[in-house]
Amino acid sequence: MISQILWQTIVFCDDQILSKEWRNRYAYNVMDDFWVSKSIEDYRLERWIHSGKSKIYLAYSSKMQKHVVVKIFESTVIDEMKSFNAWNMFLQAANASVGLVHPNIITNYEVQEKENFFYAVSQYNPGINLEKCCQDKGVYSLDEVIEILKNILPALQCAHDANIVHRNIKPANIISKGLDEYYIGDFGLACPKSLASVALSGFSWGSLGFMAPEQARGIQKIDHRTDFYSLGCTIFYLLTGQAPITGENKEEILFNHSLGNCLYIQEFCQGLPELFVRILNKMLDKNRNKRFNHAQEIVHALKNMQEKAMFSVSQPAFYQTQTVKENTQLLSSVLFQGETDLSQHLCRCFNLKDPTPCSFKTCKQEWSLEDVHNKNAVFFQGKIWCPECLWTTFSETMVDSRVKKVSTLSFATVYLAIQGLEKYIPGSPIRYFYKFELNRAKKGWKTVLKRIERGYTIASKICANHILSVDKFVKYQELGYAYVPAEYIAGVTLEELLQKERLPISVIITILRRLAQAMNTLYKKGIVHRGISSKSIYISLNGSLRLGNFFVAKYWEKPDASLGNITQSMKTAIGNLHYMSPEQTINSFHVDFRSDIWAWGVVAYELIEHKKPFTGATALAIVHEIREKPCPSFHPTVPNTLQSIVQKALNKNAKERYSSVKELLAALDTVKV
Repeated sequence: MISQILWQTIVFCDDQILSKEWRNRYAYNVMDDFWVSKSIEDYRLERWIHSGKSKIYLAYSSKMQKHVVVKIFESTVIDEMKSFNAWNMFLQAANASVGLVHPNIITNYEVQEKENFFYAVSQYNPGINLEKCCQDKGVYSLDEVIEILKNILPALQCAHDANIVHRNIKPANIISKGLDEYYIGDFGLACPKSLASVALSGFSWGSLGFMAPEQARGIQKIDHRTDFYSLGCTIFYLLTGQAPITGENKEEILFNHSLGNCLYIQEFCQGLPELFVRILNKMLDKNRNKRFNHAQEIVHALKNMQEKAMFSVSQPAFYQTQTVKENTQLLSSVLFQGETDLSQHLCRCFNLKDPTPCSFKTCKQEWSLEDVHNKNAVFFQGKIWCPECLWTTFSETMVDSRVKKVSTLSFATVYLAIQGLEKYIPGSPIRYFYKFELNRAKKGWKTVLKRIERGYTIASKICANHILSVDKFVKYQELGYAYVPAEYIAGVTLEELLQKERLPISVIITILRRLAQAMNTLYKKGIVHRGISSKSIYISLNGSLRLGNFFVAKYWEKPDASLGNITQSMKTAIGNLHYMSPEQTINSFHVDFRSDIWAWGVVAYELIEHKKPFTGATALAIVHEIREKPCPSFHPTVPNTLQSIVQKALNKNAKERYSSVKELLAALDTVKV
């Protein structure tokens, strides 16, 4: 029987490889692929991406002059769908979303039926779907879910305004691309409302765990409220790691969607605001007449919740919200304002206006800050550029790109890379390249490279909002260097930001909280960063934060034997000296997350007082201060609660620091601003 999921996620990371399990399942040999290097109309198929009921390829369109995704259904699949009288309905559904345009929708360009196959062309938008992110990093926090909804709900409203029902909203069809950037993909089951009443015997459209009751029954007319039920199931999954409807088999799940009860979200996530639970329950109501009527209603409900409720939106699954007096303002309730303040501060520091002209002398193109946030324009060396204009100024080349040096770190040189060697490729991704010399004249350099490779092998497996996305460590022996591709951030490092004027306390606390959330992601995976510093923290112009520079990261709880115990054999101190914990200055092998909490404390002090807490004329002098000198005092205007938090993080005895990162987050929630 044909799969319930007819149109699977078509957006994947550029270098994602088909898993061994999937490859065995379909016994598919990529090397023998018929379509690679062939052209279909205007589209030259360059690389196979994925196979299931269809085959998905990365292609280049000479007409549009950019990469696209081409999805091919061959005759055997078409015949199978026709046996269910589903093919004509599928064609109508596929055509329904062509031309639907919104910043948070992955656009379908065209669909065509040929003699022996059918193909669909869509926007190429590298990213990772939320199902995979959830599997890799664990459940999402409430503030992350709210941020996702702020991106997705306007996109759904756009589709509904065009009389299009998606019919397949689920985590696998929402794509994360960078921090706080989310897109709805897979409009392959989208349906015009005029056709939504069509029912097929023995056939249900949608995905089993996220299907609305009216979809599960397969006999009732569906409308836009069907998408709200599926979105409610998606929210439940992101917060808990499972769908709200379960069953031992397909029939039981369909029955439970129609008549059974959903699982209670409170059983999985303690401390969720009552208003949020009400919103979710309304989306999951079996009676669609009792659900929301418009996506904008959900937006208003969430906004009303944020304005009225005094709650923590960090990690509801781990700790209960503290009860506070009515006039006490918690950090969590001003997070979004803090990020706005940070964004405005950055724009003021770099004299950015909206719009801002391209910095290339002969170019008259103007870019809005939204264009910069969406990476349509490039923020580089404090200025805004058209990608193509900036590309023309780059003279060095590396891999498949032209590059320009951004900074020099202890172990690496960082470059900004724009794809294209002889010709700029419109729409191509902008990345950072971390370059490592293979034959550096330094004692123990080969061991250092092994450590760096281990760190980035660990980092490449992390998919999380506050972690800088990186690919794997790649060696080019013949060229004498290795490199790591990393996500481009339209912003600056914290070190660069600290060279500007002082930050207001609300912004400082926002940065510290976001950094702690990034550390919590590592904590849950048993990873110690060991290199947190102002150079490893990236601040975007939109006020968001990413933690990067995983040169010396390692597992502290359950080491991966395949990565080796490189540090243990060295018996050395590893990390950024000014940010090292006392125990890290002695031996870096046995450190755990508490060393990262110390580094967080150093960053906190540096942000608050605009100087490092432990300094010296020599390395030995700095180490002596780290081990012996107490935490310096703070300016009297700094909130006492915040002073106590930083002092505890900088306790010389690791056992006296916070016992977990979630405890640090809980403490931050008590800071009054």
